[in-house]
Amino acid sequence: EVTCADGTSSLDVYTPCTLKTTGSKIGDVYPIVFHNGTVEPATNAGLAQIGAGRMSDEELEAQRIAKRRQFDKWEPFEITEPMTKAQCEAKKESLGIKECNYDNDYWAAAVEKCGGVQNIPTQDDLYELAKAIYGANNCANYECHGSIDSSKIPQNINDAFLDRSSDLFIWATGYTSYNGIIGRRFKTSSSVTSDRARSSSYLMGVCVGDL
Repeated sequence: EVTCADGTSSLDVYTPCTLKTTGSKIGDVYPIVFHNGTVEPATNAGLAQIGAGRMSDEELEAQRIAKRRQFDKWEPFEITEPMTKAQCEAKKESLGIKECNYDNDYWAAAVEKCGGVQNIPTQDDLYELAKAIYGANNCANYECHGSIDSSKIPQNINDAFLDRSSDLFIWATGYTSYNGIIGRRFKTSSSVTSDRARSSSYLMGVCVGDL
């Protein structure tokens, strides 16, 4: 079976993988997956073997970003139980958290819910969501001003709006100087980035990984 010479063989086909290019150890067998009448490699090594995976790091990252911005598959959720500093310290390495400074850390609880920092939206992800629902022409310099086009809000995000009376804060990745976290506020007529302490209880979590 085709396996990675550099990198870990994975069922996530977008996980980086370098194949052996010389000798007799190059495999030619790999798992496949059927969906919508299409047959595709089921491993990153298989994708690399058939040539479609021989992309630059920039191209791979672009694919990951496109996958992560399937807004209709995002999973908003309320954070009801914060993480303590001790819990954060015990889990920070596996979750990708840099520092733990709070005993009521709602952001860390959101990270744990999503399985790691890599599965929390970035500031750019949330800005792209804002452009999608306010209109790109109404957005500049990470701010959007104008009426929301409700027809462009995915149902899962719209449900979160309704729960918050059309005033929604979502956690993002990105640390501030005081170990706060960048979030984004969505209102009926505007959307801006906003620094929030990790002890803030009213921001919602959103999982964007493993879509």
